[in-house]
Amino acid sequence: MTLHLDQPTLVMGARGSVGRLVLDDLVRRGLPVRASSRRPGPGSGSGGVDVMTADLTDPASLRPAFDGMRQVFLYATPVGVSGVVEAARSAGVRRIVLMSSGSVVHPSSAGNAITEEHRAVEDAFGSAPDLELVPVRPLVLASNALGWARSVRGGASGPALPARRPHGAGPRARRRCGRGRGAPRRRRRQRHADRSRAAEPASAGGGGRRRDRRGARGRRARP
Repeated sequence: MTLHLDQPTLVMGARGSVGRLVLDDLVRRGLPVRASSRRPGPGSGSGGVDVMTADLTDPASLRPAFDGMRQVFLYATPVGVSGVVEAARSAGVRRIVLMSSGSVVHPSSAGNAITEEHRAVEDAFGSAPDLELVPVRPLVLASNALGWARSVRGGASGPALPARRPHGAGPRARRRCGRGRGAPRRRRRQRHADRSRAAEPASAGGGGRRRDRRGARGRRARP
């Protein structure tokens, strides 16, 4: 299936953090584009963009938004996705550019609930014989952090993060430090006790005479 960028594109979720960027880029390129949102806000139709109200969970609202479009950019969940597929096919849409997730092709994510939701949506569009599916599969999106920029510039702080203790200030660190200081002394006491116990059986033999001689020499050395 061959499509060209001069064919009209519908950007769903055009007020979202990703959809807004897609819409802005298409407008900047001078390409024919339509936008839709569940609740279009003031200024949504800037730049001469046709803006419509559409909800992916309401098939009746999708038909007018899809009408005349050949490609659609959207993010969908498994809830109501079959209705989206049918509405797109009925309107003559040929390509779906789906905001998905890289976890779908990441082996370690298999079985994860969110991963399987993305997989189910991809399968729903991919199984439609007359729709071309183009999945976009990012692993990490940092665009949410950009939403904090305005409030931070205005003097507000970003989302609160857990306070971190200074290095070595936690109770576990204190316990480790205590063990570190006392360990050499305890080891010396233990070695002394071990030597004393080992010497006890020899007190009746040569070991005892050695202690007596040392004691005698010690006594003779005293004034």
